[in-house]
Amino acid sequence: MNIDTAFKKIQKLEGIPLGNLFKDDSRAEVANGHKNKGWAGQVLELVIGLKLSGNLNDLDDGEVKTTNIKNNLTKESIPITVLNHLLDEMMDKVPWKKSKVHQKVKKFILVPVIRDSSDWKEWTYDSPILVSEDKLPFLYSKFEEDYDFISSTIRETIKQKNLLHTINGPNYLLQIRTKDNPPYKPFKYNGQVIGNKKHAIFFTSRFVRDLVNFHRGTSSTNKSSKDSTRYFFATED
Repeated sequence: MNIDTAFKKIQKLEGIPLGNLFKDDSRAEVANGHKNKGWAGQVLELVIGLKLSGNLNDLDDGEVKTTNIKNNLTKESIPITVLNHLLDEMMDKVPWKKSKVHQKVKKFILVPVIRDSSDWKEWTYDSPILVSEDKLPFLYSKFEEDYDFISSTIRETIKQKNLLHTINGPNYLLQIRTKDNPPYKPFKYNGQVIGNKKHAIFFTSRFVRDLVNFHRGTSSTNKSSKDSTRYFFATED
């Protein structure tokens, strides 16, 4: 399925309670029936006709991501992919445009999930947001700056035989940090321990918040304008 087809299908789901979209007896297909953090995203994939898989991309030409909204706010960072898939590229200085991260984010759909109720059947999908390099070249140039900075920092950290830590890009769009489940095991690269837990690359919570606020016409009053990333995409058509 291509991203345009997926976007149109998701648009038709806006405002419909998940209980009307997904039967309770089908929950075993999703995360063994548990409402984990990515549960609403997995349900979304099944509802629009995708199969849950470990493929690099959800769609033929892009990704589908979700973010939870409570009390009209989102505070989540969003994982892009685990770091062990990327280390060889980063160590070999593979350019941004040829990287797996670029492949995963060059075109993606972000779907806010309204979760004001404790009952999953009352959750709803909000209007989907389509983000692409074609429409927002300035934003993607900032993604590239963040990716290059993070890659360089990782190379130096490994060279100095230090452990990885949270690394934010200079534009605070991308970051790496821990993403693991117990029991934790040392994170190794070529036999060298580089972390106490596995890491992943994320969209930062600030970027997700600003993108969602921009498209929904909402705001987060607890952040000053100097902290905002909104100007990276404010000129979108």
